Amino acid sequence: MNFAGKSIIVTGASRGLGKAIAIELGRRGAMVACVARATDENPLRLPGTVDETARLVTETGGLGLAVQCDLARDTAILGAFETILDRFGCLDMLVNNAAVTFGGDLDIEMKRYDVIMRVNVRAPLMISRLARPYLGRGSEGGRILNIGTSTSTAYFSDAMAFGVSKAGLEYLTISAAAILHAENIAVNCYRIDWPMATDGNLSNFPDADHSTWIDPATAADGAIWMLEQPVDWTGRIVTMLELAEHVPSIARLGMEPFDLPGRWTLAAARRGIDEPVTAAGTDGSPAAT
Repeated sequence: MNFAGKSIIVTGASRGLGKAIAIELGRRGAMVACVARATDENPLRLPGTVDETARLVTETGGLGLAVQCDLARDTAILGAFETILDRFGCLDMLVNNAAVTFGGDLDIEMKRYDVIMRVNVRAPLMISRLARPYLGRGSEGGRILNIGTSTSTAYFSDAMAFGVSKAGLEYLTISAAAILHAENIAVNCYRIDWPMATDGNLSNFPDADHSTWIDPATAADGAIWMLEQPVDWTGRIVTMLELAEHVPSIARLGMEPFDLPGRWTLAAARRGIDEPVTAAGTDGSPAAT
């Protein structure tokens, strides 16, 4: 697929995987709306802003648009989408990358649980609904790519709410793919299955062994490959390492799938409680974006 001139939204684009995807799309000539909370005027604790990413998109050959948006707020999402349509006039693709997580299992504060669900599940649903009338208009059809994580498949200590949200995102992926197939829109999920050296992960887990963590740019190559597939390639949940046969940069990693504590069963959860496994790095943007 030729991305030149394509209009694409990437959420969580201020840092990490979202930033890497946006820059690579810019290198291929796309118009990229970089959506996240952090701006040059209102930065967050972690480095990176949508303004910085938008500048890099433009410098690499595309057209970057910085769009500040708190994805936990419906009014902010509506305003951001209106801004993007006013500027680009069309929409070809949507990458739902933004995510947030807080520690806690059954004892998690409900306010934090609600934020996780709003950003990780509700926002992708809402943006997909807003994008729906525009995505299938082009001759090559539209694309929605949801960024998932292996946290959705097994028990990770202190990450119950995050895992629930990412499992919900995968369910949303399959449901939307079935619904939107007739409208010339492909919907897929890219499940990150190896720790990634994002700013959020490095900050949240400073004492972890980072030696085998992957560069977000490498993971971004897999996302680009998925966006390149024909519109009838839809309803797929694909892990990053499964793309090694298609994406040279991932193949060069030479890694086996992330060692999960088992498929989602009671026995696996009990093992996970007895022998905690951190979810560090299994998501593209574990910190608020």
